[in-house]
Amino acid sequence: MANLTLMRKFQLIMLFAIVVAVAVIGSVLNSASNIENEAIVVAEVQIPILNRAHELKLGVVQVQQWLTDISATRGLDGLNDGFDEAAANAENVRQLLAELTRLDADNRDKYVEIGERFEAYYEVGKKMAQAYIDQGPKGGNLMMASFDEAAAGLNETLTPYVEA
Repeated sequence: MANLTLMRKFQLIMLFAIVVAVAVIGSVLNSASNIENEAIVVAEVQIPILNRAHELKLGVVQVQQWLTDISATRGLDGLNDGFDEAAANAENVRQLLAELTRLDADNRDKYVEIGERFEAYYEVGKKMAQAYIDQGPKGGNLMMASFDEAAAGLNETLTPYVEA
């Protein structure tokens, strides 16, 4: 009788070991599945958002570069393509904001705010560049403070977003 009890104890221990092993294997498989799902989210959502955020910042810099180019050259000697180049880059910024809103709807309000600040920045920048053309450095320099203020407002919203 003692042997049966010992045999029964052995069977229960083996059954318990099997149940624990199955639970551990299930947990490992579940963790692997979660890691795979997270990797998919990173590859298909987070990396595209990050890429577009950096492209957005570059687009803003390109707009500034072309408007500054106009300001420096005053559009003389065939150097008047800056408005067209700035406009093309501004359109790219708008498209990137639309893509980011689609990819990252949770931050829609942030993209709206960035877009509004970008449009203010772009409008003041165009006016400043035109003032340099129409009135020379004296007229353009009068607009510089407004452009700097609009750039600071945009930077205040855009830089922390890109860094995050």
